Amino acid sequence: MAHWCGTDGPASSSLFELPLGHVEPAEARWWAAILAAGSGWRATLYRDGKEYSAPWSCHLAKHSFILGLGTGMSSSAFQSCKPPSSAEAQAYLFNFARLYDCFDQLLAAFLASVTVPSHTRFGAAVVLPSPVHGAHPRVQSTEPMYAPKLPTASEIPHFMAFSCISNVVSSSLDGCSGNLVSLVTSRANG
Repeated sequence: MAHWCGTDGPASSSLFELPLGHVEPAEARWWAAILAAGSGWRATLYRDGKEYSAPWSCHLAKHSFILGLGTGMSSSAFQSCKPPSSAEAQAYLFNFARLYDCFDQLLAAFLASVTVPSHTRFGAAVVLPSPVHGAHPRVQSTEPMYAPKLPTASEIPHFMAFSCISNVVSSSLDGCSGNLVSLVTSRANG
C-alpha cells in the first residue's frame, strides 16, 4: 500500500507526494492500492493451475507515493473498504482529473493503456517517466474539451478486450506506416 502523509514517518526523497483532496475512505483506499510500490493494478486469470496477467496490468517499480488525505481522516478509516466497481474507479479518476484539471492527461493515459500492450508482443518493457509536480496554471479548464472523449464505464471492457489483440490495435492506428488504416486513408486522400 502507498504511504500516507503524516502516518508513516518522515518523507523520503524517493517518495512522490500526491494530495488527494477531500475524498471518501473507499476512494483513498483505492488510490493506496493502485499506487503501491511493487504492486499496482493487477488483473489475473487462473487456468489449469497457471496464473496469467493481462497485458495492461501495471506494476510500479521504483517510486513510492505519499498520499495526502483531507483533514479529519486517518488511514484506519478505510481498512475495511471493498474494491470499487469499474464505474466507481472511473469516477475516482474523474475526481482526480477535476482536482488537478488534467483531463487531457487522463485521455492520454487511456490511449496509452490501449496501445501499450502491443509492446509485450516484442518483449519490450514499457518504462514511463517519473512524475513531477507542475507549476503551470491552466488558462482554461480541460474538462469540457476532453471528458466527453473518454469512454463510459460500459465501453471500457470492449476497449480492454480490443487492447489484448495487438495486431488489431497496430493495424487500426492511422498514420502508422504499413497498417491497413493508413493504406485506406492515403488512397481516400490521394
